[in-house]
Amino acid sequence: MEPALSNTIIATVSIPIETATSTLNLPLDLKYLLFLQEWRISIGGVLDSFMQDVSHFAISVWLPMAIAIFYWCFNKKIGSLIFLNVAFGDLINSVVKMSCCIYRPWIRSSAIKPAGDAIKTAGGYSFPSGHTECITSYFASIAALTWLKKRWVSILCLLPIIVVGFSRNYLGVHTPEDVVVGFLLCCAVITFNFWIFEKLGKDRVTDTKFFIGGLSFALLMLVYFVYKNYPVDYKPDGSLIVDPQKMMKDAFGSVGRCLGLFTGWYIETQFIKFMIFEKKWQKILCGLFGIIFLYCASKLIPVTFYSKFLGLGDLGIRFWRGFVPFFFIMGIYPVFIKLFQVKFMPKEQLQSEEKSNETVKTE
Repeated sequence: MEPALSNTIIATVSIPIETATSTLNLPLDLKYLLFLQEWRISIGGVLDSFMQDVSHFAISVWLPMAIAIFYWCFNKKIGSLIFLNVAFGDLINSVVKMSCCIYRPWIRSSAIKPAGDAIKTAGGYSFPSGHTECITSYFASIAALTWLKKRWVSILCLLPIIVVGFSRNYLGVHTPEDVVVGFLLCCAVITFNFWIFEKLGKDRVTDTKFFIGGLSFALLMLVYFVYKNYPVDYKPDGSLIVDPQKMMKDAFGSVGRCLGLFTGWYIETQFIKFMIFEKKWQKILCGLFGIIFLYCASKLIPVTFYSKFLGLGDLGIRFWRGFVPFFFIMGIYPVFIKLFQVKFMPKEQLQSEEKSNETVKTE
């Protein structure tokens, strides 16, 4: 059953949209956005499309697909670690965003005019930046993993993080502090995950504690999202500035991704234990079929399946649509890989690849 909106929010008196009526009275962060806005207009908006494309890249399907292929075909432990950074970073970002409930720049001042169609994908609360957190979770992970042996790769990985962060300011949808905190928050999550991941994979007890701890935290945050109080402020036309119910949908998706990751990871590491293929043609087919099945699992399941057959409401649907792709990547597709390996691969090759997998270094 969906939680009633009246139980999860606190009604407040309608307030004006903008808190600063004159550009002279704008706080420093909004003055910076106004400076970028004036520059954007002065150059005729020639960078608008590029900046929007850069922002879209941060949340595109190509990044998780690339890491999924890496996880299935090259290195399970590193792939798992990057996905943990992605999913857990997303959840922590949602917790901070839903706790602070800070409005977007154009809500704080009508002098801020977002560029192009950027406002369509920038609803809800502003702080911290989800796009910045997302791109950081991928590329800062790679930067940390390659720092000791390929420092030039690490330095190169900073470029998309910087460009995406700047694009959110340029488009007028995030303040500088939104971007900086989104980046720092994700770096903190990555540091914590690197530390804890070093302790995993050695014994079942430690892995089980990690699994139960991650599951418990994600479920606790689910309860927090439902029962915390949210501000309810209105525009002059009577509509909500930010609808808490819509924000909870995003938060439920974050919880679903985390639970899908933890559950799939635990099942694979404790029971499935698939092996990485050695031959190139096997890797290619493994990655190709995996992406096809992943697309079918995440995109082709209609909403009516969740609503009519499972009886789920909007929040439940968003949760499962977050859960399914990560659970498929981490736990379901590895079953098919293992079945193929057991059924069709010669015992000599299986034994060879088992030894190869045991000696894979993750540095």
